[in-house]
Formats: sequence, structure tokens, C-alpha cells
Amino acid sequence: MWEHQEAGYEITDDVIDGKHSVVYDEAENRLHVQKGVFKFVFENEQ
Repeated sequence: MWEHQEAGYEITDDVIDGKHSVVYDEAENRLHVQKGVFKFVFENEQ
């Protein structure tokens, strides 16, 4: 399982853009969760 990058370390472009990278998948998942929370909060306002 992928674990977060520790603070103070940098990742090279080769790692982030590599075929085994999950960085963009994780970012996309976060985006959809944020949109869902936003929708839930504002649709349930009274």
C-alpha cells in the first residue's frame, strides 16, 4: 500500500510521472470526495 511522502523529502519528476505512480489517481479521488462533501453540505442546508 502506498504511504505518504515524509516531510522534507522531494520526489523527482521521473517518480511522479512514472507508470507506477498513483499521485494523480490519489489527487483525483480527493477531488471527487471534496465535491461530494460540498454537495452534501449545501443540499442539506435549511
